[in-house]
Amino acid sequence: MPALPAHVLLHIATTTGIDHRTANRNIRNSTCPRCRRTTLRALDDDICAADVRADPIPLTPLGETLAHQQHIPTYLVHLTGQKLQLENRHTPTLPRPPGTDVIPEHRCNNTWPYRVTHTESQLPKPATHTTPTDPPF
Repeated sequence: MPALPAHVLLHIATTTGIDHRTANRNIRNSTCPRCRRTTLRALDDDICAADVRADPIPLTPLGETLAHQQHIPTYLVHLTGQKLQLENRHTPTLPRPPGTDVIPEHRCNNTWPYRVTHTESQLPKPATHTTPTDPPF
């Protein structure tokens, strides 16, 4: 398949805000252009993906249910290699895989009650390796 012409890529970038050089599944920090709050941004799938802005707030199962009742999509955050990626969560009733978080799509000026959010991320902690200052010999 031939590459898209430069003027088409420029049109896509200016009308949608999606830059073909940085658009991928890896999560990156972003700022909402309307409310200026910090969000997470990534594509939500490999094929036919949507450019997603999500709140960096891990939801409990109750929070996820409330989000779906309010028609707010949720996304599974998982670690792939050394990168965090988003995946659209179509069915909130499925059990969550261990070591993942579920976060809601960003809605400007939306706040979440304390009881429906996790205080800590459920993602695996990065391995920390310390080198001893004194060798054991």
